[in-house]
Amino acid sequence: LFVSTKEDNDALLRIAEREPALSRDLLLPADGGGFRFVDDFRVLYLHPEFISAGKFTWDLLRFAEPENGRPVMRMAFDNIYRLGDRFPLLQGQDFMIPALVDMLRYRGVTPLFVELVPPGSAKGRVPFDPARWMVTFDHVLHVHLDEEERTPRTYVRVLKSSTGKFARRAFPVDFDRE
Repeated sequence: LFVSTKEDNDALLRIAEREPALSRDLLLPADGGGFRFVDDFRVLYLHPEFISAGKFTWDLLRFAEPENGRPVMRMAFDNIYRLGDRFPLLQGQDFMIPALVDMLRYRGVTPLFVELVPPGSAKGRVPFDPARWMVTFDHVLHVHLDEEERTPRTYVRVLKSSTGKFARRAFPVDFDRE
């Protein structure tokens, strides 16, 4: 399951088509040409309309219901930073996201939130405080682009993990390699 407030189903299909690692696992040929997602992959695009926090949460919980007898094990979210900018009626995001995480866990679903951190936050140039995410989630990774290098590189740093020992040093990642 993938919940998005930014990319709709067509955009995600185009992304998966151009990325070999995604196309191999997520796509099947569609009738009449092109591709479609495998049957076990579902996308919920939350339209930035005037919906309340209760409806927002209820839509997500309904989406996590088993389909065709198959239980939902994982649910991924992207771009939840400052949801109120896109959903004007969402108030209390600081409470709503931790509550949603708990409700999903109670149903046996592992939530994965992928946050698009504002540019410059790796160097402290943007007032982005990861503390809220640190207390809410079991695993917190910081992915950032270091543009000060001769050739910009993507780095990952583990900020928190409940599964054992880890180093907080950032390490380079090449997303183009499989």
